[in-house]
Amino acid sequence: MREELIETLNQIYNVCEEAEGYYLQSQEHEEQVRNYEYQIQQCNLPTVAKVILGICIMGFIAMIWRTLFGLGNPSIAWMLMIAGAYFGLKKANEVYLNTKKDEIRLYEEEIAKEKQKQEEYMNQANSCIWMNDQLLSNVPNEYLGTLPIGEMRKYLLHKRANTLPEAINLYEEQLHRWKLEEQNDMILESQYRQEQRLANIEFYSALSASLDAAAMMDRD
Repeated sequence: MREELIETLNQIYNVCEEAEGYYLQSQEHEEQVRNYEYQIQQCNLPTVAKVILGICIMGFIAMIWRTLFGLGNPSIAWMLMIAGAYFGLKKANEVYLNTKKDEIRLYEEEIAKEKQKQEEYMNQANSCIWMNDQLLSNVPNEYLGTLPIGEMRKYLLHKRANTLPEAINLYEEQLHRWKLEEQNDMILESQYRQEQRLANIEFYSALSASLDAAAMMDRD
């Protein structure tokens, strides 16, 4: 019974490993898509140029308004300045993007290729799962993965468990310990940072007191 269960878990582990491999490859291509999308965003008019151009447009509109109407209706003047800067920057960015259209087109082509590869790997991962649906049904869905299956297989191999429910219970206990360890690590890190902040406060307080004392001695 235990040997048969170990063999079943071995087969399930191999399926999960294959499916996860396809999924990780899909994620790599998704990351590439994000990188190319970022490169397209970088093709917009630089922020510094937008700020300078926006100020120039607003200043030009303010100069024309003052020439025509003096200092009257400042609220309307501000509205015209802001609207003019907005539409001026929008048009300037369109013109700038037009100079980058060949570069953008190359990025868009790469994005299309990466998305196709991403979809192919996801389809392979799904196909791997569908083809072994009957085998995978031996284990609850929430425990399908190389980590839980590997742990449960280890419990069976080391004779800490003889049945799947026993192996699942041991895994849940281990999972709980991992969560506690993670929480403890976060608490320790938080305490360390707090101690560092307190140490800095004490240091600067002592330094300030020393400077004050030195200043009083100089006055005396």
